[in-house]
Amino acid sequence: MSALKFGLVLPYGAARVVAQLCQIAEGASWDGCFLGDAIWCEDPMIALAAAAMVTQRIRLGTMIIPMPLRRPWKVASESADIRAMKAYVEANRTLTTLFDIVVSGKTADLDRSQLRDTLMAWEEAGATWWIEGLWGEPEERVIERIRKGPPRYE
Repeated sequence: MSALKFGLVLPYGAARVVAQLCQIAEGASWDGCFLGDAIWCEDPMIALAAAAMVTQRIRLGTMIIPMPLRRPWKVASESADIRAMKAYVEANRTLTTLFDIVVSGKTADLDRSQLRDTLMAWEEAGATWWIEGLWGEPEERVIERIRKGPPRYE
């Protein structure tokens, strides 16, 4: 069984759409959904809050928050539980590493052998997360890819 966790980088979208995509992803056994941030999209914290309302176990987070785009005190107040989350992670971490090694790519066009070779190489190199990049994809293709589930190779 693979030690990799499988997540998605969702395309920019409205909070309601992000929540729906995260709910579909959770139902398809993905481990996490992550968002980027840009001046032309809704605040990712709002979208993640909407996703948290309709999911139970999937990890939710940002890939990056460019601070020049946001007010630092606003991001801090929205992330006020960061210390509690950090304490939870430290108390419940089962790995011996203190950080995750995240690799991003696309697997939709790989055959089973290529998929296995790609994921096994990253896992052997120490990666802990594979993030399927869906940026720039039309909504129909995003939903189709999410419903297929994580790129397992066992």
